[in-house]
Amino acid sequence: MRDTAANSLYNKDMSKGGRKSGSLSKREKKYLAGIVIFIAGILLVSGILTWRRFDVPPFVYTEHLSDAVVTVDGEAVSLKDFGCYVYETEGYVQRQALIYDEEEPVNYWNMHLSAGMDSTFMFDYAMKTALGNVVCNKIYAKAAAAEGIALSAAEAEKAEEDARMLLRGMSAEQLDAIGIDEADALRYKTDQALATRYAAHLAAKTDLRGYGGTPEQVLSYDGKYFLEEILPQHEVVYNEELIEHVRMGTVTVNQQ
Repeated sequence: MRDTAANSLYNKDMSKGGRKSGSLSKREKKYLAGIVIFIAGILLVSGILTWRRFDVPPFVYTEHLSDAVVTVDGEAVSLKDFGCYVYETEGYVQRQALIYDEEEPVNYWNMHLSAGMDSTFMFDYAMKTALGNVVCNKIYAKAAAAEGIALSAAEAEKAEEDARMLLRGMSAEQLDAIGIDEADALRYKTDQALATRYAAHLAAKTDLRGYGGTPEQVLSYDGKYFLEEILPQHEVVYNEELIEHVRMGTVTVNQQ
């Protein structure tokens, strides 16, 4: 009798819109369907991104030697021209990296430098340094030529010797990595010498007091006088897409 009464009550409940235990309401089914679609969407996007990452061929430095890294007042600096800046900047940082961790110097390159809004990774800081130096050297060398400032015979000879020393200091693997030759090395050292000559000329005729440093410091690529008084007078355009692919700390050092 109790079973019959219970069944009777159950049937009445179902006839009034009740549902069986374990079944889902329309609202719950819609909610579940939404979750399934959302998860499927995430998996689809993840799959596309993974496919694109593996589908894109790896960046090969020497295949982009003619590409402009930066343009200064309409003059393009190719990745080949930039090679010496990469080599010397990487060499400087690598020496510090080996002191920090002789077994795994790459750990130093991957270190994050905390400096408020200017926080960055060491490899990015090295790139900023190389780019800053090439822009500064190009501006000063061009200004020197415009004002008729040239290297003396002794300075030109020293630039040639410095270029030879630079090349002798590179391994075959490093030379292959950046694709430079004697002409590139000489152009680099000549620009350096002209920039140094022009900076000295500028320091002699300019009141640099109030810029917070020695003439050499305030006239360097990150110096206050250069950033405030010189750089704004020039048009500098960076090839961000190319720069993003050049990972400092892996081009001429820590090669796989």
